[in-house]
Formats: sequence, structure tokens, C-alpha cells
Amino acid sequence: AGVQLHELNVQQHVQRRINIGMALAMVVVVVLALLALD
Repeated sequence: AGVQLHELNVQQHVQRRINIGMALAMVVVVVLALLALD
């Protein structure tokens, strides 16, 4: 259980970066879609 707790803490730290990356990716996709519609 101790090892799992440590992994969860690391995951939380990494997940914030992943969330930011996914948010940026979504913005890029939306921008590309809008450009394609034009």
C-alpha cells in the first residue's frame, strides 16, 4: 500500500502536466478545425 501511495502522489504531479498538454492539444485541434472551415 505504501508503494501505491507514492505512485499516486507521482501520478497527481504528472497528471497536472498531462491535463495541461491535453487542454493545449484540444485548443490546437479547435483552431485547426476553424481554419479548415474557413
